[in-house]
Amino acid sequence: TTTGDYKDAVQFGLQSIRFGTRALNQPILWIPFGSMAEAHMLAGDRTAATECLERARELVRTNPSWSANVQLLCAAAAVALVTGNVDLALALIGAAEDGACGKEQFVPSPGVFEKLRIFRVAHISGPAVALELADAAKAMFRGRHPLHYLSVLAATAWVEKRAFGTPRAGTARELEAFDTPALAGWRAWETAEGFLS
Repeated sequence: TTTGDYKDAVQFGLQSIRFGTRALNQPILWIPFGSMAEAHMLAGDRTAATECLERARELVRTNPSWSANVQLLCAAAAVALVTGNVDLALALIGAAEDGACGKEQFVPSPGVFEKLRIFRVAHISGPAVALELADAAKAMFRGRHPLHYLSVLAATAWVEKRAFGTPRAGTARELEAFDTPALAGWRAWETAEGFLS
C-alpha cells in the first residue's frame, strides 16, 4: 500500500488472513483487515474497505485489548477522513485518545496516533496549540523513525496551511520526501485524508 500497489496489497492481506485463520489463536488477525481497508479505499472500493473495517471491529471485540482498540479507532478515523466525515473522525480520535490515556508512549502506530491528535487539537483548540503538539511529535520521531515522522510532517503541513495559508519553507522542503516513488501510496493516503494537497 505504501508504494501504491493496492492490488498486490489486497492479495498479501488475503494471504495473511488465510495464514492467520489456520492458527488456533491469532489475536492480531484484525490487523490485515485494517490494512486491506486502506488499500481498498485507495483503490476506490469503499464497499470492500467498509467490510474489511467491520470485520476488523468484530475481531477486536472478540479479543479486546486497549492497544488493539486504539489502533482500530485510529484506522477507522483515517477512513472517516478519506470519506470526508470529519465529525466521525473527530469522535473516533477522541475515543482513541481516551483509550490511550496514560499509555500514550505505548500506542501502536504512534505516528498515525500523533497525526490524528494534531488534527483533533487543531479543530478543538486551534492551530497554535496544534503546531506545538506537531513540533513535539516531530522532535520525538526525528532521526528515530522516518515513517512516523512523515505522518506527523503531513499533519504539520496541514496545520501550517490552515494557520499561514501555506506550509512554512522548512516544512515544504521536508515534504519533498513524499515525492519518492517508493512512497507513492503513502502520499496518496495522506492526500486522501486531506493532510497533503
